[in-house]
Amino acid sequence: AGTSISTVFISGKMTTLESSVFADCDLLDVVYIPDNITRIKSSAFQGCESLKNLRLSQNIEVIEREAFRSIPIKSVNIPESVEKIDGYAFADCANLRFVTLPANIKSLDEGVFSGCRQLMNLTVKNITPPLVNANTFRGVNTDKCIISIPTAAYYGYIVAEYWGRFVQMRNDIAVQ
Repeated sequence: AGTSISTVFISGKMTTLESSVFADCDLLDVVYIPDNITRIKSSAFQGCESLKNLRLSQNIEVIEREAFRSIPIKSVNIPESVEKIDGYAFADCANLRFVTLPANIKSLDEGVFSGCRQLMNLTVKNITPPLVNANTFRGVNTDKCIISIPTAAYYGYIVAEYWGRFVQMRNDIAVQ
């Protein structure tokens, strides 16, 4: 944490990235998290000012609090193995524009995407709206952000607490 490293190769033997392990590494710009990683602990990459390219492990199960807070990524694709994202995990990612949430996602804790003012396209593959709260999307322009959901899920999202705030809801994802 807090060093001037720009590149990291994560061992194939590790399964967890510990809390704050790369926090505030200002020159770290590309992170490829291999598929052996199943847990990213709190603040692991928080404040990495140059981190613009992020590829998550396809086997990740847990993304803890503030794991990627305040990084300049433009898009993130959350793998199918993730069922819950802890509070403020992607908060204040000012450049974040595109997010894809998996069919298995069940909940997004307090402030997960708060402060992501540039978010313009949110894809949620789950037929059942994930649990969210009033602060999950605080600061996101829900009038302009397009949300894509499964075709059969439209009514469920419209009536689900806080999801109905998204004005541009498209039910265009085919569920297999």
